[in-house]
Amino acid sequence: MILEFYIPFEVHRYDKKKEEYVNCSDYDPMEMIESIENGLCRDLAWPVMSSGLGFKYKLQGQGTRHITYRNKKLYLCFQVEVEFPTFDFVYDENNTWQKPDHREFEKLLKSMIGEINGDLGDGWGEGWEQRKFKYNGEEWSPTSGSVEYVKWCGLGYSKKQDKIIDTIYYANKKKNELDLKEGWVDNSGICEGNFHRAIFSAANDYKFMELFKKYDDAGVLVETNCYNRYQKKINDLYVEYQVTKKFANAFINYYLEKVKTGEYYGGKDIKELKEFQLTLKT
Repeated sequence: MILEFYIPFEVHRYDKKKEEYVNCSDYDPMEMIESIENGLCRDLAWPVMSSGLGFKYKLQGQGTRHITYRNKKLYLCFQVEVEFPTFDFVYDENNTWQKPDHREFEKLLKSMIGEINGDLGDGWGEGWEQRKFKYNGEEWSPTSGSVEYVKWCGLGYSKKQDKIIDTIYYANKKKNELDLKEGWVDNSGICEGNFHRAIFSAANDYKFMELFKKYDDAGVLVETNCYNRYQKKINDLYVEYQVTKKFANAFINYYLEKVKTGEYYGGKDIKELKEFQLTLKT
């Protein structure tokens, strides 16, 4: 899994009359990126991290740097690849799965943000800001900020909007909508497809589980072996993907919205999906 850390930065043009670098926004972003990459290629080629992360995650390589333009701003993008798994499993005293635990993953993000910010302020970033490059025949210099947000290929839950959003984790808590406590799923293609299928499979299992419901004379549910088997298959969805019912409910809304717009196909099993969704709201 590739984590992308985005750091905004500014460029300053050397004013010969004032004999100092001045703020300047009069440049073509794509041409500016090319000038920086050509002039500061050695700095960009430095590894992002030279050692392990100190968590349960293995670092793949040492990371890379590149420059991009987003939201009308220039960004340094630090890419670091880490191995799965990204989740811990939480069990109670009876060895029963209780809830997803993403604390270790969030600690990883915060730790890496802190390490990168430290390197920007007193390390690689200090040298980077002392470098000069040419743009349109003039001398320019960059000034970096700190990590604004982290992005990876996934779908998560927004605690503010009660909906599924891209997995973007902001360093500023006030801007951060991503609620990792509810879980997230990989969106790189195969894994997201697996979760789609798993949701439909759970809906199908729920249909069969209802068929095996039995009640005694007092109207109390009698749990049969078949009933329990289907119930376990449904619970396995949350265990395998480390998501809560709240996430699953929001994901179904996300899927149904995609069906409305024609982006996803909605077959005859949509009815089963909606019936299963009702159980997630109770």
